[in-house]
Amino acid sequence: MSLFVYLISASGSPLVKIGVTKDPEARLKNLAIGSPVPLRLLWTSPGDRALEAALHRQFFDRQSHGEWFDLGDDPVREVQAQIAGLARRGLPRRPGTTSPRQAPPPSVVYRLRDPRNSQVRYIGSTSYPERAANRGTHKNPAVRAWLEELFEAGVKAKVEVIGGDDGTFTYVHDHLLAGEPLIGCADPAVYQQQHEQRQAPVPDQPRPAGSHVWRPSHVYLLRDPRTNRVRLVGETTRPERASSRWAHSNPAVRAWLTELRDAGLQPSVELVSGSKWQNIERQTQAGEPLISYGDTHTLPIVGGKRQRRVSRKDDTHRQPAITEPHPSDEGAK
Repeated sequence: MSLFVYLISASGSPLVKIGVTKDPEARLKNLAIGSPVPLRLLWTSPGDRALEAALHRQFFDRQSHGEWFDLGDDPVREVQAQIAGLARRGLPRRPGTTSPRQAPPPSVVYRLRDPRNSQVRYIGSTSYPERAANRGTHKNPAVRAWLEELFEAGVKAKVEVIGGDDGTFTYVHDHLLAGEPLIGCADPAVYQQQHEQRQAPVPDQPRPAGSHVWRPSHVYLLRDPRTNRVRLVGETTRPERASSRWAHSNPAVRAWLTELRDAGLQPSVELVSGSKWQNIERQTQAGEPLISYGDTHTLPIVGGKRQRRVSRKDDTHRQPAITEPHPSDEGAK
């Protein structure tokens, strides 16, 4: 289904809505449900979202809020004239982007003057000073509230370009010294101190404790110092902790490490190459008495990969765990 660009007006207001939809009449009915005033569909034309966005950019300095614009007494003629110009020039890029054909204008410093008392209330920098009086261009809530107050009073802030982008701080400081009530700036000394703090280089701060640091993973072997046999193949990002019993969740591994600790011994940690399962296969084929992980290490390993887990009901496919008899077992017999 094709899209249509539309204009909808609100009764008793000079604002019109520029939007795009598949069904303008249905869109009008949906908007009328929550509108306190009657709405009327002024104009429609085949178009897409790119045309809608281009019209929003062309009328950016006349935007009230959202998709509502103040286009004067004849909004349809204004829109049709812009569409004709876009057809000749092509749809423009988003403001602020660069292209080989069109570069953004240089940034300038401007000031906004209150038309009710001729006082300067705000100083900023932008590449599009003609849009500076629009409340939608500002993120500062205080500036937006002031521009909203002017809009409700039926007046608009006056934009005055005063210099290049390099002197923003100088202009703000001079206007503060002159007694201008700039929004967000009350004391020139405090503003200068804040500016110097922002310009000062920030020293390197130590990384807070507990913050995440990426570490590579290592495959390691734990060797029993009494028999010089490999008992465990594991993988960790902290090999220096591999010999601690608290680094392992397997009860059999923790029991073995506790036994070594009670004997005043500690397993040796050896870093090896290859994957964990390749080393498990290699050590198993070499006859090393690896501590069993239950179903994990008893599964057949082919080509360095652990095979599919077999059902617990089918014991005929299980391979016995390779374990070393515990001294207490002989006493029990």
